Amino acid sequence: MPFTPELLDLLDAARYDPHAQRAYDGLSGSFRWTDEFPDAFLLEANRQDNWSFRDLLAYRASLTRGRPDVRLQPIWYQVQRACPNWPGFRFERHAKQLAELLDAENERFRAEVEALPD
Repeated sequence: MPFTPELLDLLDAARYDPHAQRAYDGLSGSFRWTDEFPDAFLLEANRQDNWSFRDLLAYRASLTRGRPDVRLQPIWYQVQRACPNWPGFRFERHAKQLAELLDAENERFRAEVEALPD
């Protein structure tokens, strides 16, 4: 599902913070920085039941790994056109140097999920 105009407007409000913190998002298999999705965006995405931001993050992870997932490209390009200054497009956030760290976090997350009781 693509982003609605309302979501794009809210995402366009995101501003780069050089002190943003990185965390692993297990549902997208990607890193996510604290400056990428304003609270108003997340609230509206929840209200709309639109979780496309996970596809956006997953596509970025595929770029980090050097294997772009063409199925997820449309959401990336939609946001690039509408929100070209979104902090998530910064090169250092999808640089290949993050691939090893990303894979390690993915393995850790998988192990935690597999260890959950049935």
